[in-house]
Amino acid sequence: MVSRLNLADKMATFLGMPASEVSQLAGKMSKWYKRYEKPKKNGGKRVIFHPCRQLKALQYAVSEIVLNNFNIHPIAHAYIPGKASPLKKSAEEHASYRYTVRIDFKDFFPSIRPGDLKIRIEKAYTLSNSDNLLLGQILFYSGLAYQGIPPFLPIGAPTSPVISNIVMTDLDEKFDSISKAVDQDSGISRYADDLYFSTNEKGGCRQFHKGVQRLLSKTESPRLVINENKTLYLSKGTKRVVNGLYVTPDGNVSIGRERKTKIKSMIYKHSKSPLSVEELKRAQGVLAYIQDCEPEFYNRLAQKYGEHFYSIKDMKFTP
Repeated sequence: MVSRLNLADKMATFLGMPASEVSQLAGKMSKWYKRYEKPKKNGGKRVIFHPCRQLKALQYAVSEIVLNNFNIHPIAHAYIPGKASPLKKSAEEHASYRYTVRIDFKDFFPSIRPGDLKIRIEKAYTLSNSDNLLLGQILFYSGLAYQGIPPFLPIGAPTSPVISNIVMTDLDEKFDSISKAVDQDSGISRYADDLYFSTNEKGGCRQFHKGVQRLLSKTESPRLVINENKTLYLSKGTKRVVNGLYVTPDGNVSIGRERKTKIKSMIYKHSKSPLSVEELKRAQGVLAYIQDCEPEFYNRLAQKYGEHFYSIKDMKFTP
């Protein structure tokens, strides 16, 4: 049975403030982002919209009240709470196959609009006009309306990842159906804007790619476009990279030789002269990534470098 959402009242109870104050704060939300740009690896810039503390509080409230109640399709691997080693598990889906295709969605988060989320939420709740308004104000960025750009899902908000998975649920189901129609024994995974399909059937990857093209051409919500410049066809005879991890010819998953050499160099440098705070934070990030994606190599590093390894790993930083 579909229940009424009554979002303002539930948020008021959750946050301990009057419902009128929730609505008043939400009306200002488009102005409460810090905007900055980060360079992309392959050129261009990614625009990040970082919400202020008050807005984050409202977004977390919406997560607890609404967003966390939705099931995510099994082919989605990114942004799943409690899911261990998502990058590794996504890559392992493709390790035993001969052929793989990677499909990238252009401007993935900004392509998602309030109406896309509304369609999904209405399957579980009856939404009032007030509910719709609050969801749009709190979860989507509308600060570029003066340029004629409608509200969109901002990169940088804590709620955007789970919203993307909720919105993609129906498409993920259809992607999975296309994969099984091409090859019943195929492998498929989606990690945010990267969709991977693998098969042992020659020509199967091109069939899947065409099937996704046809599906997206007639899908109105969400309105996604394939970035064909990033479409990659891979095979066991080539260097296969899935979500940044290397799938080796023998079916294993590795962080790659370059990353291994880099972290060894950082630990060795630290053994001779302490790394700077920024270098230490960077090294800790790399170690956490290695522990998640290739724990066997992580353990070998710990055994080989001993105290110098742990002095990096266990270093604490004051805020």
